[in-house]
Amino acid sequence: MSAVIKNNIHKVKNELNPYLHNNRISLFLDLVEQKIHLERSLIALGILPILAIYLIIGWAIQSPGKYDDRHLLIYWIVYSLLGCIEYFGYSLFNSLFFYWLAKCIFLVWFMKSGSRMIIRRFIQNTAVLNDVQDEHIIETDYHAPPIADFGYSGGEMTEEYRDKFESWEATDDGEYSMKVMFADGGLPTDYELNNINSVTMTPNGKYVIIGQSQGPSQIWDTINGQLVSSMQGITIHSSKVTLACDGTLLVGLASDSFDSQSNILQIWDFNTGKSIELPYQIKCTTFTLSNNSNCLIMAGNQKYGHGISVGIFDLNNLELMKEIKSDTNQSYDSTPSFITLTPDECYAIVGCPSGLTTNYVVFHLITQQELIQPPIITIDSDPQCSIVLNNEQMLTGTINGQIILWNIPSCQRIQTLNDNRQNAHRDKIKDLKFSPDCSCFVTISVDGTAKVWDTNSKEVISKLIGHEREITCACISTNQLVVTGSKDQNICLWYLQSGQIASTIHVGMTPLHIYMAAHNQTIVAIGEKDGQRQLLMLRVVFEQR
Repeated sequence: MSAVIKNNIHKVKNELNPYLHNNRISLFLDLVEQKIHLERSLIALGILPILAIYLIIGWAIQSPGKYDDRHLLIYWIVYSLLGCIEYFGYSLFNSLFFYWLAKCIFLVWFMKSGSRMIIRRFIQNTAVLNDVQDEHIIETDYHAPPIADFGYSGGEMTEEYRDKFESWEATDDGEYSMKVMFADGGLPTDYELNNINSVTMTPNGKYVIIGQSQGPSQIWDTINGQLVSSMQGITIHSSKVTLACDGTLLVGLASDSFDSQSNILQIWDFNTGKSIELPYQIKCTTFTLSNNSNCLIMAGNQKYGHGISVGIFDLNNLELMKEIKSDTNQSYDSTPSFITLTPDECYAIVGCPSGLTTNYVVFHLITQQELIQPPIITIDSDPQCSIVLNNEQMLTGTINGQIILWNIPSCQRIQTLNDNRQNAHRDKIKDLKFSPDCSCFVTISVDGTAKVWDTNSKEVISKLIGHEREITCACISTNQLVVTGSKDQNICLWYLQSGQIASTIHVGMTPLHIYMAAHNQTIVAIGEKDGQRQLLMLRVVFEQR
């Protein structure tokens, strides 16, 4: 028996040698032979069985649920299909020198991502697998949250939670403290390498809705930190989720299996938790809601040409009401990533990043023309570092630490805000955020400071100094408190008027986006830790002296 095995091994080595001494790979194999002191034919005989076992078994041992089982099943179907085809056409395939190498590369790719792509692209919407998807993605049946408890006009809060929403004003007659609501800091998820991409809150702060890189959008209770429910279906790279139509709809951007960029409009019905099927696929790169939250104002690149377009989409009737396109001869160098409206909804300001600068393009939404040449202003800033002051003016923070006031209709600079005749900050401004009543706004900077400004006078109210590293996010609460997050992995609570620290907590991750619930008792943030973005909730406690 041993003699037969040796003869077979010798025969295989003789067949492999012509390929292994090919000029294209001979130099590489010479180096390998020198390092491990083995013949190249023996190296090949050792690698091929390992690769074969990997292709046969795959990642079955790591499969945590039915989604990965389906991915392995698809792989096996394709693998078997190729084997059947090769059986009948062996002589043909054997004559193709690169076929077996190409097949090996294909199977490795198919195991890694190809089978998942087929599931997401062709199978996930079929009725046969809907039950399987729901069983994996949603552990319980969908329970619609009480929309009347969201805090929209006309809706009242239920008595069960009324006593928990007694807000308190920021005073010096007590002390604040913050406590993490999840045991390990960030919210654990059921998906490997999952990221929290976006967060939106109900007007009263009772609920928070998150968008994930893998898996459905979820609804969380900010009072007890418990999961309320999850939207149905599989969603990939869900981002920019927001409530619309008085909380009856959830709108967001998602991606298909071929593109990791989130640019496909997706809408869920909050009453059923199911995705609403649109008459046709709508793609955009960013959007914002109208004042009444019934319309979506979207921006994206034109399908043909170099221009960008802005569309107004009616969420109640699910139809595109209007589309305005810029002249295709105008180039903005990149994809729109920011859009905002003036209070009267006459203008939409679209931000297109271009290197270290941003091209802000202004669209007049009242125009009857479909093709226009919109005015443009270029500022050295990040696209999101802008807020609209009124119907004609906008503030933008620059990478040089300046705050520029400019006119929206004409795209002309008006003035530069300063602090004691100095730039607003010593380094790049990361973001600007209004207070809920828009009476003041906060700016944060890479220099590790934040400043609160009066909206009318454009003067500094207070300086928030205490972080050791770059401040990454901030918000202002309804009770005159400011919350900041920094790369020093601390979240700080500040008194708005005095600029004094009310409380500090180390969260062990870098907060990227931060929000204070309207009831002022919960801070919600997206924190980054070890390359993953997690949901972070903090309980804010005020103790009277």
